Parts: sequence; structure tokens; C-alpha cells
Amino acid sequence: MVSKFFAYYKLGSEMKRVNVYEALRLKNSLIKNKDAEIEFWDTDSENAEKVFPTRTSCDGKAAHFSYYRGSTHAGIVSKMTMTHKIYQIAYSESDKLLLYYFGKQVRVFIRKSYMEYFFKTTCNEYHIDVMLELEKTEPAFYYYKWSGKLALEINVTHRNEKSKTNDLTENGIQIFQVNIYDNQRIPENIDEVQFENYKQTIKRKLKSPHYKVVGSCLNNVFPKASSDMEKRCTILADFENEKESLESRIKYQQEEITYNESRIRKIEEQIQKSKDSLKLLEEKRYQLNSELTKNKDKLDAAAIALRDNSELLAQHSKDQHTILQLQTELERERNKGLLKRIFNK
Repeated sequence: MVSKFFAYYKLGSEMKRVNVYEALRLKNSLIKNKDAEIEFWDTDSENAEKVFPTRTSCDGKAAHFSYYRGSTHAGIVSKMTMTHKIYQIAYSESDKLLLYYFGKQVRVFIRKSYMEYFFKTTCNEYHIDVMLELEKTEPAFYYYKWSGKLALEINVTHRNEKSKTNDLTENGIQIFQVNIYDNQRIPENIDEVQFENYKQTIKRKLKSPHYKVVGSCLNNVFPKASSDMEKRCTILADFENEKESLESRIKYQQEEITYNESRIRKIEEQIQKSKDSLKLLEEKRYQLNSELTKNKDKLDAAAIALRDNSELLAQHSKDQHTILQLQTELERERNKGLLKRIFNK
């Protein structure tokens, strides 16, 4: 962990930010070419103080910027991890971020960012990790609610100081604390190449329109009463509330439609099943009718056969009766002939 990793130097009429590795190269190059000594400053604000880059020391202390003796800013710069430093750079170099907290999403479009922004109140002095000057927000009313600015604080090893939160709140500055989790940590002992690789990896993630910067709003600021910002904030907040209400109603109606469509599909499926069952029953009825017709024909044929058999039986019975009569008559005749022969003797 080091105290200060970034600084600024004047390039033409602009202040350019550099990390300590870049500053050491610039300083060595100027010394080698015997140009005027380059001056580095801790911020790009009017309250900036001079610093100078220091190489990694033999005792293992990482390269950093040091304040000159008598500095008033040195006491307000806390040590930070390599994770803190790289995320700080990545956020400060982004043109937009999707903030996510307590189920809410706010996309901020950044006009300009200030890293390690020096902020002074009546009693205290602070460095804000990244101060954002906003271009717009989605939803739009947050831009006016936050008066077009937002302070980012990186939470790696410790949360934001309560006094700092209170002082910034009194001055109307909204604070969004970015939570860095264990699986996002970066090793401390990395070289300049690794440093750049990690930074570019994080920046690529932040460029994704769906990547969420998870954190929490440490305070809840509003624009000054009766100001133009407050009027616009109120109008847009009402609009957003109405929009949210309408979206909620639309969502409810869509859910109702989806539910009804689901019920209709189920009823249609049941109707189709009933139709299929009816079709099967019709086919079965047709088969039964066909079999019934065949059986009726067989039954009619059997009835005819039975009638014919009954007639044959009746005729047979008559024939039997006739035969019996003839046999009786024959027997009688035979008996008559026998008596005649007996008496004739």
C-alpha cells in the first residue's frame, strides 16, 4: 500500500494526470536532456501542492509521490491498495457508468472527472477518490437532484469516514460508495506492465452497457430550495414517478394478458383433446355400427334358417305321423291276411 500514486503536471495550458511510473520516466528524461525540472502537483485544482516521484525503495516500499516538508495535504492522504488505485483510475477514465444500489439503476454520463479531488470545508480537508462532473443521467432527474455532480468513493479495505460524508452532504455533494469484493482484488506487488493490463481489463468491463457498478449512496442530497435545479428535479421526479406507475400498470396488464393467453391456450388444448376424443368415439361408433349391421345380417340369415328349419321340422313331424299311420295300416292289413289264412285251413 502506498500513500499517493497519481499527480499532475502542466503540459501547455492544461494539467495532465500521470501515475508515478510515468512521472519517473518524465523526470529522468528531462534530467538526461538537461531541460528545466518538471513540477508535479497533487491535484489539478487551485489548492494544489507540489509533490515529487519516489522510486521503489530497498525496504520494499512501492513507488509513490511524496509531499515536500511543510505540506498541509500530506496528512489527509490515506494509504491505498493497488486494487484501490487501479479502480480509481478506471472509473476516472470512463465516459459513462451504470450504478446499481438497492435494486435501483442510474446510468451517469460523465463530462469530466477529477481524481483525488481536493475538497475543503470550514473545519476539514478531504480528497475525494473520483469527483464526476455529469453531462446527464438516466433517469434524468438524478442529474438535477445531484446538481450535476457526483463523488465516487472506492471501498476496498474501509468505508468512508462519517465526518467526510456529513461535510459533503452539507455542501450538497452526493456520494456513491463503490464496493470492491474479494474476487475483484488485485495483487499488491505488480510491475508496470501488469498494472496497465489490470487497468485495461477493468476499463473494458466498465464499457459494457450491462456491467453494473455495485455500491450504495452514503447520503441523500437535494438541490437548493427554489433553485432552477430543484424545479427541474421536481418536474422530472414527478414525470419519472408517473412513468414508473404507468410502466407498473402496463406490466400488470401484460401479466394479465399473458395469464389469460395461457388460460386460453389451455382451454384450446382441452377443446382439441375433446375434439380428438370425439373423433375417436365417432370412429369407434362407425366400427360398432358396421359390426352391428353385419351381426343383424347374420341374425336375419339365422332367423330365415330357423324358419326354414321349423318348416322342415313340421313337415318331418307330419311325415313321421303319416309313416306311423301307414305302418299301423300295414300292420292291420297284415293281420287281416293272417286270419284269413288261418280260417281257410
